[in-house]
Amino acid sequence: MPDRPAIPADLRRRVLLEAGHRCAIHTCRHVDVDVHHIVPWAREREHRFENLIALCPNCHRRADAGDIDRQSLRLYKARLAAPFHFEETNFYPAESVLPAGFAWVDPSEQWSTRELVKEESKLEAGLEYPQFRGRTLGAATANVNRHIRERIEATLSRFLADIADLPDVQTSIPHQLHSSFSVALLRSSVVSVRFTMAAYSGGAHGSHWTEPLNLLVTPLRELGIADIFQDPTAGLTALSAYAIDQLLAPSQDRPLRMEALVRRGAGPDPRNYCAFNLTSRGVLVTFDEYQVGCYAEGPSEVHVPYHVLSHSLSPFLTTEILGEGA
Repeated sequence: MPDRPAIPADLRRRVLLEAGHRCAIHTCRHVDVDVHHIVPWAREREHRFENLIALCPNCHRRADAGDIDRQSLRLYKARLAAPFHFEETNFYPAESVLPAGFAWVDPSEQWSTRELVKEESKLEAGLEYPQFRGRTLGAATANVNRHIRERIEATLSRFLADIADLPDVQTSIPHQLHSSFSVALLRSSVVSVRFTMAAYSGGAHGSHWTEPLNLLVTPLRELGIADIFQDPTAGLTALSAYAIDQLLAPSQDRPLRMEALVRRGAGPDPRNYCAFNLTSRGVLVTFDEYQVGCYAEGPSEVHVPYHVLSHSLSPFLTTEILGEGA
């Protein structure tokens, strides 16, 4: 197209590197490849990494003809990226065409992925975050996007401040901070995003933690755990009791946990429930490494259905999320 600018060389390189300079369709993998817009240029009129995929001329022709639809192309691209993204649990497979681990991919084109990158001689940072389109949030979209961007910038600033105080050790490994995200809930009145952070600043291993962002859209403000209950004490007690039962339940996938550690790390203290996300059916609580188990166990997740908390939920939640009284 004569009025379409060329794909920038560095962006084209990223797309080809992602696919290993082969067709992104794993059963094809032909070495002769083009860079294809998943959503056509005529509609988007911009070059975005998440909308570009490497295809051989034959698969490119089939995609243009609609034989390979856009959702399939998104899944092929997600398959390439999955090894470099944190696994995100899909609690409701019947409600999504995306397999677990691909929750950062947007099947309905309501958001795009952005990345805050900072590279220096002793630092590598790449923080992914969503930027929403106006389909659901309407006039509030710009404010929500700005808040998300500022939150990510603040996370990077805190990390830079932390490593500034570390002794200068001669090493070939730079300080690193990376993130992935999943959109747990997107409604016109409520947005919930879960950021999973991974950092390395020396030592035997890195560290990982969860940064949730639960936003009331109008007026724009972040929601803490106490905000979702009409009676925070009763709500936290019910939330904690359910979480502890789930964490201590026998499982073939992991050894028995230390009960004392679980009861301390998942007790009814609001500080234990900072990492929560609202979903369409319940509250997703993430317990980061060391909180309820050893480092090797990694983070633990408990999904608490809303009906478990029904007597304690705030009228806001029952109206805006569950739709009762609307």
